[in-house]
Amino acid sequence: MHPRTAVIGVGSLGRQHARLHAALATEGASQFISVVDLNEQTARSVAEERQVEWTTNWRDLIGKVDAVSLAVPTEAHCEIACGLLEAGIHVLVESLSPEPSTKPIR
Repeated sequence: MHPRTAVIGVGSLGRQHARLHAALATEGASQFISVVDLNEQTARSVAEERQVEWTTNWRDLIGKVDAVSLAVPTEAHCEIACGLLEAGIHVLVESLSPEPSTKPIR
């Protein structure tokens, strides 16, 4: 069975992740299930373009996916990534931080 994937945050960087997830699904390497964005219009638009489901709440992915790309503002990384990891979902975090953080995540 191929991993079921999603992209959380489909702004500029997230759209690139969605493009790559869709390409992997087309090649049969995964099943691209959903995109998530707080902006409903953005989520709908990208979902329609990539022919996947959409939601505005990342928690809706629990039980539906095996792995996600997380492309949201840095301040939301911990809440979302930790919640998904605790649910057994693999998380790739897109980060644009200019310097490594000296604060522990959790």
